[in-house]
Amino acid sequence: MTKPARIAPKVFDPLSFDHDGWFRASFQGDDPSINFQMVPAFGGGRLITALVDGEACVVSSRNTSIATVSAPLQDASSSVNRVVLLPIAGAGEFPFVVEIHGHRAGRTLVDLSDMNGQSLGTVDVSVKEEVQKTYRLWGLKDIVRRTTRTPDQMINIMNNVTRLYKSQANVKLTQLGAPLDLLFKTDLGDPISSPNLLLARIGAGIKLSGLSTADFDMVSTWDIPDAVGQTSDIAGDCMIEDYKPGHELSETSSYAHELGHAFSCGHTDRTKMMMSGDGSDGFQMTRTDINTINTTGLDP
Repeated sequence: MTKPARIAPKVFDPLSFDHDGWFRASFQGDDPSINFQMVPAFGGGRLITALVDGEACVVSSRNTSIATVSAPLQDASSSVNRVVLLPIAGAGEFPFVVEIHGHRAGRTLVDLSDMNGQSLGTVDVSVKEEVQKTYRLWGLKDIVRRTTRTPDQMINIMNNVTRLYKSQANVKLTQLGAPLDLLFKTDLGDPISSPNLLLARIGAGIKLSGLSTADFDMVSTWDIPDAVGQTSDIAGDCMIEDYKPGHELSETSSYAHELGHAFSCGHTDRTKMMMSGDGSDGFQMTRTDINTINTTGLDP
């Protein structure tokens, strides 16, 4: 029995680096036939999959100045931005790869329709310009102890974070300088006795004294009571405790999560997402996260 053509959801492991800005909008209570895809502007592209079984379908973008579509296996009757996909005899529900090409920043809808123009599915596409931000790495130290993270570990973790932010939100994060120790000539306690006060002192000690010109300062700490991180989105300062030494995927999730707060992202009630508030680890951003982190590509 044949099925109407449909857009296949993308499925990623929560800690996969393959997340590419795709998000199922139905997770946020929207129309379940609509998905979200971030696409880089100026020649960037993202792939979606159309499952075709028995009946032909058409894929097209509503605003060709923002994005167009093409497919390697499109039918010869296709034209610019009108991808015709014909069923393959005996293949059942065949997965056709369709590429969305981003041309300029803006928002458009990519539709999957039957040959009579009836909608079978939609992708909400945000074509985003590259946004460039900088960060500096710090290792917290007091008169008794120092974070267990080494400079190389911090660099490796943030290299992973930069991959996530570039692939999902088209944000280019650049490290400024080598990691430095941030020394407080007192005993901060273990666990840290006053994390809110320490966060304010970090902002004063780094930004107001001119030690850093970076947009964000990522400070590796030790035990923070009742949390693995704390962030000031106003100052762009993030504290992340070294609670899982040697587990770089979990620590990458913590760094990415706190940096999301620095971009003014809030918690999501979904589990195993980048901004999950339940303590579960995940790399995937929601549509709201992506649009908060990179505010380009929101208008038609």
